[in-house]
Amino acid sequence: MFKDGKLHTAICNHCKLRLVAETRNGTSHLRRHLKICPEKAGTSRVQKKRRSSTSQSQPDLPVSENLENGQENPSQNLENGQENPLEEFMRATVLKLCPFPAMYRASFASFLAGRNPAPNMVPQTTVEDKFISVYEKEKLKLKEKIIATPGGVFLSVNKWYSGSYETVIVYLTVHFIDEEWKINRKTIRCCLSESDRLDLNLFPHWQSEIANYEDVDKMVLKKVVRDWCLEPKLLGVTLEGSVDKKATISLEDDLTTGKNYLVAKCKLLTIPCMVDGLDDLMQYTDGREVRSMWSRYMTNTPERKLKCQEVVSQLQLDRPSFGSKYWYLTFYWCEAALQFIKSFPLSNGSERPSLDDLEATENFCKIARAIYHATKAFYETYNLTFNSYFHVIWSLRATLKELPRMKNIERVIKVKNMQEQFDNHWKKWYLWLSIAVVLDPRYKLAFIELRFREAFSQDAGTYISEVRAKFYELYIQYSYVNEQSNEILNQGNNGSGTQISAPLHKQRTNYTIAQAALEEFKELFEYLGGGLCPQNDSFDILKWWKDNSAAYPSLAKMARDILAIPGCAVSAESAFNDDSDQRAELFNGKLGPETTEALICAQSWIIKSSGTTFYF
Repeated sequence: MFKDGKLHTAICNHCKLRLVAETRNGTSHLRRHLKICPEKAGTSRVQKKRRSSTSQSQPDLPVSENLENGQENPSQNLENGQENPLEEFMRATVLKLCPFPAMYRASFASFLAGRNPAPNMVPQTTVEDKFISVYEKEKLKLKEKIIATPGGVFLSVNKWYSGSYETVIVYLTVHFIDEEWKINRKTIRCCLSESDRLDLNLFPHWQSEIANYEDVDKMVLKKVVRDWCLEPKLLGVTLEGSVDKKATISLEDDLTTGKNYLVAKCKLLTIPCMVDGLDDLMQYTDGREVRSMWSRYMTNTPERKLKCQEVVSQLQLDRPSFGSKYWYLTFYWCEAALQFIKSFPLSNGSERPSLDDLEATENFCKIARAIYHATKAFYETYNLTFNSYFHVIWSLRATLKELPRMKNIERVIKVKNMQEQFDNHWKKWYLWLSIAVVLDPRYKLAFIELRFREAFSQDAGTYISEVRAKFYELYIQYSYVNEQSNEILNQGNNGSGTQISAPLHKQRTNYTIAQAALEEFKELFEYLGGGLCPQNDSFDILKWWKDNSAAYPSLAKMARDILAIPGCAVSAESAFNDDSDQRAELFNGKLGPETTEALICAQSWIIKSSGTTFYF
């Protein structure tokens, strides 16, 4: 398509996707699109398999007439103030992760018939085919978006065990900041891995989706990187605790595109999942005896039991289930006990908890509450950038430092073990968390130096030096890449074949060493020496970097990558519960692995893409 006499967009002949076709953008992205276009080779194997099974009778879905006519564009109806029933149906199905067969049961058909006594009927296979078609198009658009993003990407890997550890489901999510400086977190893969007890001869259509149990982490990670064209973009991986750490090492050996990993010097940056780390701390707690004591006390009379039910109904906590982690179940009931005694003071009797019991309960809750809120903070806001994790972890660190001074705390917490475990995690987290805070214009380097001097006294210098050295090192690397890009652009404009110049610290002609250093670090010094932005809840760090990327081009490239680092890999559902993952249940249903994966990924794309218009 042309605009003002110039080529503006190109339309794929196969999938009809619009692609940028301006001369300055080159044609490599068009060639990449043809390699991954799902429509080029014909119908997807999912649709082929589904159509081959249409001989089996399927219930029908009552919807409007235009669906049977194959109308695909929901905007045609929306423009007229009408909703496309197919769009509405698919969106509801995806958002609630409802298996398609469940929506065709007689009870649901009766419900729809109540809304429209004389509906037209559409077969289930028609709706599923439409969903898969839409999913493939959205997947292609997401691939193109990832390829086009100016910065790097990170992956997070999470494994879910089901059925006495016989079934393993692996989830991979991609994290990046796009050209509009919006954070993106999209689940791009979820696959099933079974133990050797599963006879694949009975399930031949699962063969391609099931990896060997021992190699699942390595195989799935490599396949995702290859299929989603992440080789030149991948900067690091955040791993959930059960994921094999060797998987990233094996992946590094396979990546051959220059190994230009700016963040971690030719290695993939590996960050342990912080939610996993917080959960590790609670393995050194044992408040079950205290929990049982309070449970008996609050329910041993009808009056107390009624009051207990009232307190529990008013708790501002996620209600535990049978699969809840023991520490969370203990915290929940101890928190309820503290609320209970405010309106129902301790009375005399053999079941009456002592003051020591009360003190131990209060101190246990102080620690568990801090870990609970720290874990929740990682899920409260989809747009949470990596710098925010520092403040959450630092606040928790301050609470843990108080442990030795708490009375009766040893009854419920192994203080020394918990502190040692936190220190081990802190050593793996603090450097990159600190660098992210330096890139926050509300704090910068002075804030980190102040915090470390207050907390570490004589050891503060070591921490500060490491953060400062790493930050300067990253700046030099990113500024050199900027310089390379500018040189390539200039060569393209003037047609010269001159070599790319070396970084300024290697050029000494006409400069003294001091002058060269000042020139090279000018951008960095201006940023660190400039004023701080006001600290308020409405501050948007990504918007600030978008607005100031011209003034600090190298630092802006750093910020785009560092702020996208994922701090956690586990799902919000499983943070406090070992048996709660609605997504995993889909694999136990009648859907095939590919359709199940499409539902799970599509839900991630819809929920986590506010402001983005999706077809379904």
